[in-house]
Amino acid sequence: MQQQISQEEVNPSIPYAYHEAGHAVVGHSIGRMIALVSIQKEKGYRGGCLFDAFAESGSGRSQWQKGSQNLELITILYAGTVAVSILCERRGWNYDDWQAMERQDLAEIDHISRQMFADDTQREAALDTCWEHAYNLLTEHWNAIDTLATNLVTLEWVTGAEAHTIIRQAIGEKNDDWRLDILKDDPVNQQRAVFDATREQLIADFVNGAITEQEMEEGIGLLRQKREKLLRSSAAWAWYRSLILREK
Repeated sequence: MQQQISQEEVNPSIPYAYHEAGHAVVGHSIGRMIALVSIQKEKGYRGGCLFDAFAESGSGRSQWQKGSQNLELITILYAGTVAVSILCERRGWNYDDWQAMERQDLAEIDHISRQMFADDTQREAALDTCWEHAYNLLTEHWNAIDTLATNLVTLEWVTGAEAHTIIRQAIGEKNDDWRLDILKDDPVNQQRAVFDATREQLIADFVNGAITEQEMEEGIGLLRQKREKLLRSSAAWAWYRSLILREK
């Protein structure tokens, strides 16, 4: 059973991690290609869940392009807000304290929906449907949200390949997936089991008193550096960096 902590003790990264994990899990479930999920701070920006529209189009799946008036775009946008609201409900936290982080998504939802529907009644009905769809997917796959959010809190970012792998394993997906052929060569994802084992050992050593909290944080910092070094070696590094990561 997960130990509950008070709202005052919350790591401020946690709601951001659940927000972005919500976008990723719903995007995965709908069929989108995740490029990167991050809660890394950069120039006041707290990360994001980014999708690979180029890979989607190249695979004949361009239905989520901007301007497509696809309601699934709204469902994915709602997923971050809904994930945080579910998190607060389950842990007894006050959702109002986290609402400010949702403003950008809600503004974009309002903008897109007004482009789709001139009639307010139709628009509100569509928004309700999208919200409910996001809620149902998130509650069905909450284990995937927990797992992905935990990775984000510790590692700050995961590649799309890692995110898809984490989600598939968490929800027990065994089916073939068009995304797997594109994602299988991701160098970070190939080493994910090693990274997970290293992280889990550091946490276990700290819990058992074998190392100090500072030593654990230093170990996790080295783990992040190894992951980024591996990502830098990939052909897609410049593209990843342009999305969210920064030169150090």
